[in-house]
Amino acid sequence: METSFIIINIVKEITFSNVLYHISLYFWYRMFCFLKIGNNIPGSNILGFIALLFSNTLAYLVYNNEVIKAFILRYPLNLHMCFLTTLVISTIYTSVCQGQLSDLFPSHIALPGTFAREFVVVDNMGKLPSPSMRKKINALGAQYGCHHCGQFTDSYICDHIPPSCLPTTTLRRLYPQCVKCSSFQGGILSNWGKDVFTSNKGLICYSWKVRWYLVWLPYALLFEYVFQCSTNF
Repeated sequence: METSFIIINIVKEITFSNVLYHISLYFWYRMFCFLKIGNNIPGSNILGFIALLFSNTLAYLVYNNEVIKAFILRYPLNLHMCFLTTLVISTIYTSVCQGQLSDLFPSHIALPGTFAREFVVVDNMGKLPSPSMRKKINALGAQYGCHHCGQFTDSYICDHIPPSCLPTTTLRRLYPQCVKCSSFQGGILSNWGKDVFTSNKGLICYSWKVRWYLVWLPYALLFEYVFQCSTNF
């Protein structure tokens, strides 16, 4: 009976922590949208790490009420280690599961978007993608969605990055793109041209999605258990 009670409480605390975790991430995302800070800004991964750090701290404090008491009692070392363990493992977990810290930022239309994971290299000299390229892009779209907004559709447009209308000395890459983002991209590029890279007009604020790799888990629970076991020997 006692074991069942403990499990129920752990599940309840994890659920509440995850809700708060995503609310915190959404707050950071909306703030970046409001401030016009996109994934084209140098150092966006650092800002993303700060957002992840803050959200992890909040979720961890809610998950373990004893931590709040410990903060008042001059920060015991083991609780420091518990939090650091949670932060490090959650960051590694997000990266391994193809998440990116830049996921918390709006996408810039002239760069690989927030949801860009894989791409197809343009293997012909013309601007029109070959049938094999289109097939690969549709496959990537079915797996990851539009690279700018994450939207899933039946078919995808082959988006050239850098855009075809802009000069470049590098090989262009193709990413899956939805019709809505493609239309927005075309309008911005026709008005701004190469200046789009220094403009915040080309940012796409996508609808926030709860992605499975952005799930908060109490990794510190395992650390606490190991720590307690080690102190008993």
